[in-house]
Amino acid sequence: MRWTRLGTLLVALGCSSQRQALDEVAMFFHDDLRWGRMPTAEGAVAPEFREVFNQHHRGWGQGIQLQDVEVENARGGLTEGVLRMRIHWLRGNDSTDLRESIVEEHWVASGTTWRLRSEAIVDGDPGLFVAPPPRAATGP
Repeated sequence: MRWTRLGTLLVALGCSSQRQALDEVAMFFHDDLRWGRMPTAEGAVAPEFREVFNQHHRGWGQGIQLQDVEVENARGGLTEGVLRMRIHWLRGNDSTDLRESIVEEHWVASGTTWRLRSEAIVDGDPGLFVAPPPRAATGP
């Protein structure tokens, strides 16, 4: 992982101490994702986003293996931040088909820490996130 890039970006942006906290929270969060420590990673997710987060990541560490997580871009202010991540991953045990997805994460300051508010695949392979099951139609 290339966390020095994130550090360089944050210094270049003239970060506040809260922005530096985003750097730390994001680093530990992505490390937990990388190594399949989903319950620990979930601690950095905003409560209102946890259900969607768990749907997106339910196959990680089993059917989806992360190979590399790289910060491409970081921007934001004192209370909100956006990270653009390049993620290299494998499906199942197939080590010959390395896939790549670009994920944009939206973070919000919450008390003394940061929480992941939303995430979306913006480019690359859309199979990184498990699609939520379709909702049953309601009506007559």
